[in-house]
Amino acid sequence: MGSMHRVLIIIAFSSLLFSFSSGNASRLTRGPYLQPGPEGGVTIAWYTESPTVGRLQWRAEGGEWEDAFESGTPSVRHEVTLTDLREGHPYAYRIVEESGALLANLSAESQFAFQTPRAGVLRFAAFGDSGTNSTPQRAIADAIRRENPPVDLVLLTGDVVYPSGADSDYDAKFFAPYSALLSRVPFYSAIGNHDYETESGAPYLRVFSLPVNGPPALTPETVYSFERDGALFLIHDTNLSQDLVRARVAPWHLSTVKASRARFRIAAFHHSPYSSGLNSVTSHVARIRETYPPLFAQSGVDLVLGGHDHAYERSRPMDGVLYVTTGAGGASMYSRIGANDYSEHFYGEGGRHSYTTVDVSDKGLTLRQTDTAGCIVDRVGLYKPIGEGDVWRVFRGTSAPPSDWNQQTFQDRAWEPLAVPVGAAAGDEDLASTLADMDGSYLSVYARTSFALGVGKVNYAILRVRYDDGFVAYLNGKEVARRNVPERQTYQTTATAKHAGTAFETFRIPVTELQVGTNVLALEGHNAALRGSDFVLGAELTLIAAEPGRCR
Repeated sequence: MGSMHRVLIIIAFSSLLFSFSSGNASRLTRGPYLQPGPEGGVTIAWYTESPTVGRLQWRAEGGEWEDAFESGTPSVRHEVTLTDLREGHPYAYRIVEESGALLANLSAESQFAFQTPRAGVLRFAAFGDSGTNSTPQRAIADAIRRENPPVDLVLLTGDVVYPSGADSDYDAKFFAPYSALLSRVPFYSAIGNHDYETESGAPYLRVFSLPVNGPPALTPETVYSFERDGALFLIHDTNLSQDLVRARVAPWHLSTVKASRARFRIAAFHHSPYSSGLNSVTSHVARIRETYPPLFAQSGVDLVLGGHDHAYERSRPMDGVLYVTTGAGGASMYSRIGANDYSEHFYGEGGRHSYTTVDVSDKGLTLRQTDTAGCIVDRVGLYKPIGEGDVWRVFRGTSAPPSDWNQQTFQDRAWEPLAVPVGAAAGDEDLASTLADMDGSYLSVYARTSFALGVGKVNYAILRVRYDDGFVAYLNGKEVARRNVPERQTYQTTATAKHAGTAFETFRIPVTELQVGTNVLALEGHNAALRGSDFVLGAELTLIAAEPGRCR
């Protein structure tokens, strides 16, 4: 919770001390609604007509009711955090007033339920530019509610309530349309420009209880991160100045990515840098395009979700990053105002409103865009067979490796299994495995790994490499990338220039080099000096397949 929310302490009691009646239930003015909680938990928030101390009952399916109270002085906004919940398990809850009577929401419901996420998989919905109380906004809410399997969370890409984010508009334009979703699924959000227009975003910050782990000296809950089942989410505030982003947000972003071993990295914010609607030509979006894409490329972000332009749009990979504008959440749709070479699929004015669903599991991420008629607007899959932290077979270059070391037929069982990136004396260049004997002993390191590929279309093959100081990459024995290593190199060849291994460099590999069945990616890394030099070698490989729909 941010500075605008009270600190809560949760105390559980046996419900046998109380008796409750569901008749003549009082009314909740807002909620209940789920908000992000700690790992293995959830926060439940609600509003009441008059100040009171919040209290709810909850139970696991088939279990006994327990009570949970918030601490502090009476208030009209309440929240209670439940912890140590079982994965993939249904829970029921109800809000209780001090007298023991159940509180009902505006739909006269007093019993609510949610299910905790399943282990190892994640499904979430995303959309933005929504809060208008329009028929499309309600249709999207209903469609997400009927998703099967259900979504584990909802991520809003800003402009939650039009026209100016006023508190008085939240009832009709946020709480009412999403009532059935809010009581069972936690909502995360990125703040949009319209959300800031009333009291510098105070109503937005009072409604949401978002993670407080962003950069220091910024308004809490406007920039934050969270991690769920193989995906790191980095939520940004694109209303900030360019100087502030570079000085405070960028270091936080890089350190957050460095501390995570999540396979997929997903960023979300409001202003899409690569869109083709009415807002794409503004000077502010131009500054966004200057500021964020280099940061996302160097930190290995896979997917960026934005809004601002009221349409759906998907870019081609930009320095390995896929940009999706999902701003068709309820406000009037925008038309495409021009052709851009970065755009691969656009669905706006003339089409129907739509929302994004993303599934993450193991080494795959699948994005689906669905409109309010149920038509699949777009589908794209990211398969990352090789990621940081994976174990490769490694040969330390104290002598020459076998001449066929980078071929598919080479047997590497005698090579050392090490997680990548590997390196030596790296300082800020975070490593999965350290080569403590490298300094003064050898200049080069050789590594290889394999992955299987089935039959199917691949549109892009993206190789990202972190290296210090030079490298050569091979796919199935053929060279596909090289930096700072001269031709005809040997294991004693030094890199031609120094290069810090803190950031990814992206290379696009011809998909014709991929083979159905087993593929082998091999790397050789070379240091600039035998002594006193850092060394890093690691890589990720992402395969992207897209299937645009034909919705009208």
